[in-house]
Amino acid sequence: MREYSEQCRASHESELPRQLKRLWSLHEKYGVPSHKLFIQMDYYEPGDFIWRRIFGECYDRAVPTHLYDKSEWIHKFDNMRSIIHMGDHDASAQALMIMRSSTTSQVQDYCASKSNEFRNTCTPAEYVLVERLVRKVIPRHCDLDLIPEVVNFHISMMVIATEFWDAMEEQYNVHHLFDLAESWLVVD
Repeated sequence: MREYSEQCRASHESELPRQLKRLWSLHEKYGVPSHKLFIQMDYYEPGDFIWRRIFGECYDRAVPTHLYDKSEWIHKFDNMRSIIHMGDHDASAQALMIMRSSTTSQVQDYCASKSNEFRNTCTPAEYVLVERLVRKVIPRHCDLDLIPEVVNFHISMMVIATEFWDAMEEQYNVHHLFDLAESWLVVD
Protein backbone atom coordinates (compact mmCIF):
# COMPACT_ATOMS: atom_id res chain seq x y z
CA MET A 1 0.00 0.00 0.00
CA ARG A 2 1.44 3.34 -0.89
CA GLU A 3 2.30 5.91 1.69
CA TYR A 4 -0.06 8.75 2.40
CA SER A 5 1.26 12.25 2.87
CA GLU A 6 1.25 14.09 6.17
CA GLN A 7 -0.54 16.94 4.39
CA CYS A 8 -3.37 14.57 3.42
CA ARG A 9 -3.61 13.36 7.01
CA ALA A 10 -3.71 16.91 8.37
CA SER A 11 -6.57 17.83 6.07
CA HIS A 12 -8.67 14.88 7.33
CA GLU A 13 -7.70 14.86 10.99
CA SER A 14 -10.55 17.08 12.16
CA GLU A 15 -13.23 14.88 10.56
CA LEU A 16 -12.92 11.81 12.75
CA PRO A 17 -12.42 12.47 16.52
CA ARG A 18 -16.08 12.90 17.47
CA GLN A 19 -17.07 9.61 15.86
CA LEU A 20 -14.11 7.83 17.43
CA LYS A 21 -14.99 9.17 20.88
CA ARG A 22 -18.56 7.92 20.44
CA LEU A 23 -17.30 4.47 19.49
CA TRP A 24 -14.94 4.50 22.47
CA SER A 25 -17.80 5.39 24.83
CA LEU A 26 -19.82 2.45 23.42
CA HIS A 27 -16.80 0.25 23.92
CA GLU A 28 -16.44 1.32 27.56
CA LYS A 29 -20.12 1.63 28.51
CA TYR A 30 -21.44 -1.59 26.99
CA GLY A 31 -18.26 -3.66 26.87
CA VAL A 32 -18.33 -4.07 23.08
CA PRO A 33 -15.05 -5.73 22.07
CA SER A 34 -12.75 -3.69 19.82
CA HIS A 35 -12.78 -6.27 17.04
CA LYS A 36 -16.56 -5.80 16.65
CA LEU A 37 -16.37 -2.02 16.19
CA PHE A 38 -15.70 -0.53 12.78
CA ILE A 39 -16.38 2.47 10.56
CA GLN A 40 -17.96 1.60 7.22
CA MET A 41 -17.51 4.04 4.36
CA ASP A 42 -19.68 3.62 1.27
CA TYR A 43 -19.59 5.36 -2.09
CA TYR A 44 -22.90 4.94 -3.84
CA GLU A 45 -23.04 4.99 -7.64
CA PRO A 46 -19.33 5.59 -8.21
CA GLY A 47 -19.69 5.23 -12.00
CA ASP A 48 -19.36 8.90 -12.82
CA PHE A 49 -16.45 9.21 -10.41
CA ILE A 50 -14.65 6.29 -12.09
CA TRP A 51 -15.67 7.38 -15.58
CA ARG A 52 -14.18 10.86 -15.11
CA ARG A 53 -10.97 9.38 -13.73
CA ILE A 54 -10.45 6.99 -16.62
CA PHE A 55 -11.99 8.59 -19.67
CA GLY A 56 -12.01 12.28 -18.74
CA GLU A 57 -8.89 13.22 -20.66
CA CYS A 58 -9.98 11.35 -23.79
CA TYR A 59 -13.53 12.63 -23.68
CA ASP A 60 -12.36 16.21 -24.14
CA ARG A 61 -11.05 15.51 -27.64
CA ALA A 62 -13.13 16.72 -30.54
CA VAL A 63 -13.49 13.46 -32.46
CA PRO A 64 -16.38 13.36 -34.96
CA THR A 65 -17.80 10.03 -33.82
CA HIS A 66 -20.50 8.84 -31.46
CA LEU A 67 -17.94 6.77 -29.53
CA TYR A 68 -16.81 9.70 -27.45
CA ASP A 69 -20.33 10.63 -26.44
CA LYS A 70 -20.67 10.09 -22.71
CA SER A 71 -23.95 8.22 -23.11
CA GLU A 72 -22.14 5.46 -25.02
CA TRP A 73 -19.84 4.80 -22.05
CA ILE A 74 -22.30 4.99 -19.14
CA HIS A 75 -22.19 1.98 -16.87
CA LYS A 76 -23.53 1.23 -13.40
CA PHE A 77 -20.71 0.16 -11.12
CA ASP A 78 -21.29 -1.57 -7.80
CA ASN A 79 -21.03 0.59 -4.72
CA MET A 80 -17.56 0.94 -3.26
CA ARG A 81 -17.22 0.02 0.41
CA SER A 82 -14.29 0.12 2.77
CA ILE A 83 -14.22 -0.69 6.45
CA ILE A 84 -11.91 0.73 9.11
CA HIS A 85 -11.55 -1.71 12.00
CA MET A 86 -10.82 -0.16 15.37
CA GLY A 87 -7.39 -1.03 16.63
CA ASP A 88 -6.67 -3.46 13.78
CA HIS A 89 -4.60 -1.75 11.12
CA ASP A 90 -4.02 -4.97 9.16
CA ALA A 91 -7.75 -5.74 8.82
CA SER A 92 -8.40 -2.15 7.72
CA ALA A 93 -5.64 -2.36 5.11
CA GLN A 94 -7.09 -5.66 3.88
CA ALA A 95 -10.56 -4.08 3.52
CA LEU A 96 -9.05 -1.23 1.51
CA MET A 97 -7.22 -3.67 -0.76
CA ILE A 98 -10.48 -5.59 -1.31
CA MET A 99 -12.25 -2.34 -2.28
CA ARG A 100 -9.46 -1.44 -4.70
CA SER A 101 -9.30 -4.88 -6.32
CA SER A 102 -13.10 -5.07 -6.62
CA THR A 103 -13.25 -1.70 -8.32
CA THR A 104 -10.35 -2.56 -10.62
CA SER A 105 -11.94 -5.85 -11.68
CA GLN A 106 -15.23 -4.04 -12.36
CA VAL A 107 -13.42 -1.58 -14.62
CA GLN A 108 -11.62 -4.37 -16.46
CA ASP A 109 -14.88 -6.27 -16.97
CA TYR A 110 -16.53 -3.06 -18.12
CA CYS A 111 -13.81 -2.42 -20.70
CA ALA A 112 -14.04 -5.98 -22.02
CA SER A 113 -17.82 -5.74 -22.37
CA LYS A 114 -17.59 -2.34 -24.08
CA SER A 115 -14.98 -3.67 -26.46
CA ASN A 116 -17.25 -6.58 -27.40
CA GLU A 117 -20.25 -4.28 -27.71
CA PHE A 118 -18.43 -1.86 -29.99
CA ARG A 119 -16.97 -4.70 -32.05
CA ASN A 120 -20.52 -5.59 -33.06
CA THR A 121 -21.93 -2.07 -33.54
CA CYS A 122 -19.06 -0.03 -35.00
CA THR A 123 -17.40 0.28 -38.33
CA PRO A 124 -13.89 -1.19 -38.49
CA ALA A 125 -12.34 2.31 -38.36
CA GLU A 126 -14.36 3.24 -35.27
CA TYR A 127 -13.49 -0.04 -33.61
CA VAL A 128 -9.80 0.66 -34.11
CA LEU A 129 -10.32 3.99 -32.28
CA VAL A 130 -12.06 2.25 -29.40
CA GLU A 131 -9.45 -0.47 -29.16
CA ARG A 132 -6.66 2.11 -29.14
CA LEU A 133 -8.49 4.10 -26.44
CA VAL A 134 -8.99 1.05 -24.25
CA ARG A 135 -5.39 -0.15 -24.66
CA LYS A 136 -3.94 3.29 -24.00
CA VAL A 137 -6.03 4.46 -21.08
CA ILE A 138 -7.19 1.43 -19.10
CA PRO A 139 -3.94 -0.39 -18.22
CA ARG A 140 -2.41 2.83 -16.99
CA HIS A 141 -5.24 3.33 -14.48
CA CYS A 142 -5.91 -0.29 -13.49
CA ASP A 143 -2.41 -0.81 -12.18
CA LEU A 144 -2.53 2.40 -10.18
CA ASP A 145 -5.19 3.63 -7.85
CA LEU A 146 -8.36 4.37 -9.75
CA ILE A 147 -9.34 7.12 -7.41
CA PRO A 148 -6.26 8.30 -5.53
CA GLU A 149 -8.17 10.87 -3.49
CA VAL A 150 -10.45 8.18 -2.08
CA VAL A 151 -7.53 5.86 -1.34
CA ASN A 152 -5.55 8.64 0.36
CA PHE A 153 -8.62 9.57 2.39
CA HIS A 154 -9.10 5.97 3.55
CA ILE A 155 -5.43 5.55 4.41
CA SER A 156 -5.38 8.72 6.49
CA MET A 157 -8.66 7.80 8.24
CA MET A 158 -7.33 4.32 8.93
CA VAL A 159 -4.10 5.61 10.46
CA ILE A 160 -5.90 8.23 12.54
CA ALA A 161 -8.47 5.71 13.82
CA THR A 162 -5.98 3.01 14.74
CA GLU A 163 -3.61 5.48 16.42
CA PHE A 164 -6.49 6.95 18.42
CA TRP A 165 -7.80 3.54 19.41
CA ASP A 166 -4.39 2.26 20.44
CA ALA A 167 -3.77 5.41 22.50
CA MET A 168 -7.15 5.09 24.24
CA GLU A 169 -6.58 1.42 25.03
CA GLU A 170 -3.14 2.23 26.39
CA GLN A 171 -4.57 5.06 28.49
CA TYR A 172 -7.34 2.77 29.75
CA ASN A 173 -4.82 0.10 30.68
CA VAL A 174 -2.68 2.60 32.62
CA HIS A 175 -5.70 3.93 34.57
CA HIS A 176 -6.80 0.38 35.27
CA LEU A 177 -3.39 -0.38 36.77
CA PHE A 178 -3.58 2.71 38.99
CA ASP A 179 -7.06 1.70 40.19
CA LEU A 180 -5.76 -1.76 40.95
CA ALA A 181 -2.76 -0.35 42.84
CA GLU A 182 -5.00 2.00 44.85
CA SER A 183 -7.26 -0.88 45.84
CA TRP A 184 -4.25 -2.66 47.36
CA LEU A 185 -3.35 0.43 49.38
CA VAL A 186 -6.77 0.76 50.98
CA VAL A 187 -6.59 -0.89 54.36
CA ASP A 188 -9.64 -1.21 56.60
